Amino acid sequence: MTGEFELIERLKRQLGKTGPNTLVGIGDDCAVTRSSKHLTLLKTDALVEGVHFSRKWMKPEEVGYKAFAVTLSDIAAMGGLPLHALVSLTLSADCSEAWVQNVYRGAHKIANQFRVDIVGGNIAALPERFSMHVFILGKVSKPLLRSGARPGDFLVVTGSVGDAAGALSALSTRKRPYLDKHFPKILKRFVSPKPRIHEMLRLRKRLNITSAIDISDGFSSDLTHLARASHCGFEIDSSKIPISPSLKRLASELKISALDCALHGGEDYEILMTVRVGNTSEIQKIANQLGIRLTVIGKATAGREVRLLKPDGTMSALRAQGWDHLRRKLT
Repeated sequence: MTGEFELIERLKRQLGKTGPNTLVGIGDDCAVTRSSKHLTLLKTDALVEGVHFSRKWMKPEEVGYKAFAVTLSDIAAMGGLPLHALVSLTLSADCSEAWVQNVYRGAHKIANQFRVDIVGGNIAALPERFSMHVFILGKVSKPLLRSGARPGDFLVVTGSVGDAAGALSALSTRKRPYLDKHFPKILKRFVSPKPRIHEMLRLRKRLNITSAIDISDGFSSDLTHLARASHCGFEIDSSKIPISPSLKRLASELKISALDCALHGGEDYEILMTVRVGNTSEIQKIANQLGIRLTVIGKATAGREVRLLKPDGTMSALRAQGWDHLRRKLT
């Protein structure tokens, strides 16, 4: 079978043109439709057992929380405000009622944090595995798209990247209690990621954000999506990519590359964006005033290639090596 993103493009072409009230269809973080008072954001995402999580690694409350978080992250990338949610569950034969209620406890916790009402959904049986599908409806005055970057724009990222990949690598070789004891912050980034809803609502009021995407499939893959949508290239300085001290320590223990985790791991749900300002100090000044961690890591360029300045001083093409659901491996 073809790759995930190639299949999406083919299905988009197959469906053809959308109606006049659809402003943004398939291909961005959310669809955008027009209503009488505002623009509506529509987004759905899923957490599937055996693909996105294992019960050996995650508590049921964390499954519900994360299923919401990954969907809310796309609303954040568009600069929007979430409003209502629908939840669809497929229950495997070994799902107890108590386990499902705990899943909903986690979902309700994060929904309350962002004042999102869970207004309905569906439950069906699927003997092989559990899955949770979350649909969120939100609103936005002017959506941040992937297609607005222009040469000269600064490339900026929130928070730090690579923690989730580091946690996943540790969970695949060591038991969860090891991370609970020695790397709780790293573990939390994987099981309970924080959607940057509030940060993006505040940042877009102060900065000229020209494009944005959330880091779900991996920095290298999501930056490639941004470059293709904006018809531009990027040059990134690897030394500027924000990597947490905890990830560096974990990577050293596991004998893996913290930089590879940051570049290709995914599931950080930070926001990668381009900003049009005079200089980097202006970005940092505003970030400091808002109390939001932002790091300028590169610039958009006139070419179409994404290039990485390596620690040894050489520049090379950065190939997308993040997650592809249909290939079920790092590609």
